[in-house]
Amino acid sequence: MAARCPSAVARLQQQALVEFKRSLTQSLIPMVTKELQGQLEVTLNLTLQTMQMGLNASMVAGDIAPGVKDKEVRGGFGNLVISQTVAYGCRLLFKELKGVVV
Repeated sequence: MAARCPSAVARLQQQALVEFKRSLTQSLIPMVTKELQGQLEVTLNLTLQTMQMGLNASMVAGDIAPGVKDKEVRGGFGNLVISQTVAYGCRLLFKELKGVVV
């Protein structure tokens, strides 16, 4: 099971990042002006690429202990994605609000 776990985690990470991008795109793109939509998409893509690189670097062989269950890994990664999604969405929303107010 330990040999199969890193690839399973990598698949889960990839699926979560795809869902994360879809969710962010659907929720944030309509909130910004047409002029900023292209820039926001580029920023989202770069952010997701950076996240993927960080995840890949952290997932070297042997990083996952043999006793860790797949369900625990999925739950922890899901919480990480959710918290990062909320933080990023709040930053973008704050920038938009700041731009409107100022």
